[in-house]
Amino acid sequence: MKNNTYFKSALLVMTLAGSMLSIPVLALDGGSDFNQLVYTKVFKALDTDSSLSLSKVEVQKDKPLLNHFNNADKNNDDSLDKQEYIDFKIKR
Repeated sequence: MKNNTYFKSALLVMTLAGSMLSIPVLALDGGSDFNQLVYTKVFKALDTDSSLSLSKVEVQKDKPLLNHFNNADKNNDDSLDKQEYIDFKIKR
């Protein structure tokens, strides 16, 4: 009986350890639905003029984005639409 309890405990510990290792991998998946939702909400918060695009003025608080604004602006229209913003965030 004691060996059976030890085996079950060891199995439980190994299962929990394995699941803990997979959590960071899920969190790094930039394309996940959760991350898409978060990026969409942040985009809307940054879009202070409700133009459905972000200007350099609107992204002043996001220094990494501001520093790479021109790279993120794929269609070179001096603004970022939601998809350009999300694509940039996923790559970061």
